[in-house]
Amino acid sequence: MTTANEPVTAPSPAAAAAGDGTGIFDPRPVALPDRSDVGAPACSVVMTAYNDFRFLDEAVDSVLGQDFQDFELIVIDDGSDDPEPVKALAARDPRIRVLLNETNVGTAVSANRAIAQARGDIIVRLDSDDVSEPSRIGKLVEALRADPELGLVGSAVTLIDEAGRAHRVEIMPETDLAIRWTLLFHNPFYHSATAFRRAAFEAAGGYREDEPVSQDHYLWFDILPHTRARNLAEPLTRYRVNSQGLTATHPTHSRKRTDPIREAIWRDLGLTYDPHKVQLGGDASNFLRGVDIREPERRDAAEAHILKMLDHLLAERPALARPNEQLAIDRFITKLRQRFAAGRRSTLVPHRLRRAWQLSRTIGVASTARLVIDRLSRKATPAAPRSVRLTNVGEMDPVTALFHQVSPYEGFDPSAWPADVQGWGSEDPVFLEVMSKVKPKLIVEVGSWKGASAIHMARMAKALRLDCRIICVDTWLGSAEHALGQRPEWRESLQFRHGFPQLYFTFLANVVRAGVADRIVPLANSSDNAALILAARNVAPDLIYIDGAHEEDPVYRDLHNYWRLLAPGGALIGDDFGWEGVRRAAERFAAETGLEIDARGEKFILWRAQGE
Repeated sequence: MTTANEPVTAPSPAAAAAGDGTGIFDPRPVALPDRSDVGAPACSVVMTAYNDFRFLDEAVDSVLGQDFQDFELIVIDDGSDDPEPVKALAARDPRIRVLLNETNVGTAVSANRAIAQARGDIIVRLDSDDVSEPSRIGKLVEALRADPELGLVGSAVTLIDEAGRAHRVEIMPETDLAIRWTLLFHNPFYHSATAFRRAAFEAAGGYREDEPVSQDHYLWFDILPHTRARNLAEPLTRYRVNSQGLTATHPTHSRKRTDPIREAIWRDLGLTYDPHKVQLGGDASNFLRGVDIREPERRDAAEAHILKMLDHLLAERPALARPNEQLAIDRFITKLRQRFAAGRRSTLVPHRLRRAWQLSRTIGVASTARLVIDRLSRKATPAAPRSVRLTNVGEMDPVTALFHQVSPYEGFDPSAWPADVQGWGSEDPVFLEVMSKVKPKLIVEVGSWKGASAIHMARMAKALRLDCRIICVDTWLGSAEHALGQRPEWRESLQFRHGFPQLYFTFLANVVRAGVADRIVPLANSSDNAALILAARNVAPDLIYIDGAHEEDPVYRDLHNYWRLLAPGGALIGDDFGWEGVRRAAERFAAETGLEIDARGEKFILWRAQGE
């Protein structure tokens, strides 16, 4: 392992991949023994700091306030102009150890020095501007202790701004295979979300001290040939988007800094990485992160790029598909299918699709890979309708039983309906902000369309560990502008059969594919009738989201009808505030009730006081 006084001699990415036969896709695990001294803490939390101390106390407090208390906290100041804020930490708690660099030597050198002096077998990282959730350290330690082959673990994160406001949860690849796949395109971990065994860190050679910004990305590249990795689904770190942070203030483009990693691991798959195709690489990376690519040509190029990589991964490294990982691979390919099919169908040539199908079949994921092929091909034919019993989907929980004698998902086959999770503003940061504050047990959504916003809220509830149900109110007949065909694609999206829209079944299929049918309860009715039904059933939601009409009178009526249902301390979110009719209705209702409109672009919030 390197220290502050020892220059890094770790091989370049290319050498690491080709020198001794080891690499990201040919791991040679090393023994990962416990090396803690007698009486040493279970883990060492390592934090580097330099000049910007605005969030230092909050970061330290989040460590000291952990549910799991068997740790030491090492804070190293990297030659700050005034290191007194760091020096003062030593008096706060006996578990805090302070190290000081005489000059500014960089984050990588500082972290290597701190880890060299750490006493714990497990190293937990946290930057001085980020925040650990109270259960974070305990859950990371538990994950490493439960799996001897696991040497690196991270988690999802909640992105916050400099004021501490939550914007969204960033979901990360969870399985070892998904992490290695993601490294082909971008960083599969948030640095402040990770913990690793000290032995794995030493086998990797420590942080590369010649990498001033992306040393964490290179560490994962160096560590994965020696151990297995995972990300926990729960967001355990609040990651601050900091205008004065290291990444934000460094002038070099982030993808260029890490191009050597991709060059090496692409070579390991028999491919040539072209660092000059910045747009294509960025598009593929963004697509896999869930960002839509609106230009058809760029979207098709990104899909072809991703499928090519998948072909080579499955063909060249089938050994990675361990028997106990087949379900994870199945889910992974299904997720790709959903992303491809959600927008305009790809124009990939048929031989590419057949190749993907043949390769996928070799590792036992034929059923889901076939769906990839069917949905990508313009010539694909839908599967024959069949009635299936979906296990653990739509069971009759008490909320469902309020409105249905049989689960709406009972016997429903989603494969008969193409994936089409269309929405507008469905993942707005306002959902995470309000849900984090209100912590709803029951949500009512008025105007669900194809389910995009309901699915997002269900995923946020899962990430926030909320036992929450979402009642979705809609006729699923479309609005006047859809039926009148003001845009051809609007009318087509209603999917008329025998003169009747089939939108409801698209909604059900989207919910089932997203794996949130246990949280979402459809209530097919007009908003007026549904309000009466909910009142008769004594439903008092903690959060209401209204995304229905755009005309003043029906919007005002919805606000009036549903505000009466809202529980004390709850919140009502409205959509389309930019529409004149919606804005007039909201202002009229707020004036009558004495409420203040909390406007957020196209969204607005009405907060209900606890005592109401």
